[in-house]
Amino acid sequence: MPLRLRPAVRSDIEAMTTVFYAAFERDGLTPILFPRGYTPAVIAYALDDRRTKWGKNPNCRRMLVEDTDTGQVIGYSEWFVHSEKKQDPKRDEKTPALPQQPTSSPPPDCNLEKLAEVMECHTSQRQKIVGGKPYLFLSMMVTLPSYQRRGAASLSLTWGKQLAATLNLPSFLTASPDGEPVYRRNGWQEVDRIHLDVSSHYGPGQTRTHACMILPTPFPVLPPSPIPDTITIAPITSAADMPRAAEITDIAFHPDPNMNVLFPILATTKYSAPTPTMTDEYIHLLHTDPSIRYLKATDTFTGEMVAAAKWNFWHDNGANRSPWSDHPNPLANDAAVAWFFGETGKNREACMQGRPHFYMSMLMVLPDYQGRGIGKRLLEWGLEQADEMGMEVWIDATDVGLPLYKKLGWEPVAEFWTDCEKWGGTKGVFDRTTGCNRKPQARSNGGEKA
Repeated sequence: MPLRLRPAVRSDIEAMTTVFYAAFERDGLTPILFPRGYTPAVIAYALDDRRTKWGKNPNCRRMLVEDTDTGQVIGYSEWFVHSEKKQDPKRDEKTPALPQQPTSSPPPDCNLEKLAEVMECHTSQRQKIVGGKPYLFLSMMVTLPSYQRRGAASLSLTWGKQLAATLNLPSFLTASPDGEPVYRRNGWQEVDRIHLDVSSHYGPGQTRTHACMILPTPFPVLPPSPIPDTITIAPITSAADMPRAAEITDIAFHPDPNMNVLFPILATTKYSAPTPTMTDEYIHLLHTDPSIRYLKATDTFTGEMVAAAKWNFWHDNGANRSPWSDHPNPLANDAAVAWFFGETGKNREACMQGRPHFYMSMLMVLPDYQGRGIGKRLLEWGLEQADEMGMEVWIDATDVGLPLYKKLGWEPVAEFWTDCEKWGGTKGVFDRTTGCNRKPQARSNGGEKA
């Protein structure tokens, strides 16, 4: 009975709904919220609601657990990435792991008053704890009763912890009494409790308690430095800069699970020197590919390069272009590299249809300098030129960078997932790549967007 984790797709909705109601059938709140049980009308309503809403929230991640012997879906989890601070924390997408109160018609056979009360308790407590802050929210995790205590929850939570570490976000959840021990074992810590009045069903004075739990931020973000900005942006024109650019690439992409699969050397814990093959690649492209523009960000206080970027300006024809050379890389996972860049290229070709465009190929900033707007400046350098020339710009975005790219005008077009285990990486880790296109935008005479 080996279990496998994978991203959910639309065709999984019926199986997910079956798991949901089987898991909650014996929950202590079910007879209060649905006095007649989960009737066919309730289940039909849930199926229709999920099909209507599927794919409309780009911040949602759903992961399934399958029994590989039978192919049966035996569990799933639902996560929401709130990667930006919000002026109105009430705009979070989800509330607790309970049937959702609809915005159109109410679900049938439901105690609406009690459902609204329960949801309000969870929502208000979550807003009190994490409202307005960036965080990862586990809104739901369910497993078929016959498969509980067999490792399905650990698979889902390991994936969520990896996502939280990649995004450097705390993870919030509200735990039922049955689920609380599982979350504690996986690192979540209790920060508060919700007490629900269930006396109407279980007798005077009876309450139901849910724990509000946080998985702390892996690397707490330091407050902005009071030191004045000392960063300058300039083109890279000399091969002498390439060893440092390669070193920054290694360090910046070290936490990225997908890049660790493509280039296993990045999974090492320490670097004694820049990757020679990456240095050679950068130098080769500098001398042979006229479409490439390398940029560097230098801290004038230390004199060190602290960030770099690689652009491709494909002015004439964007069809069948590659941002990399065909030189063999002995440190690469060749099969994974061929598959990954095949997928990114396929998505870009499908969108661009051979049109000339710019390609934002690489952006890397040393961890100590992240969060200071350096990456944004390296992007804006190329975007200003693209807008002046009326060029579209493509980027293949990680989940870490996607919020910034959206702010700068990129729009998600296509996505795919890398199953890291399939290519020799960590079991249960799936990494998403989102292809984004940016249309040229009008600018004023001063260079600002109009």
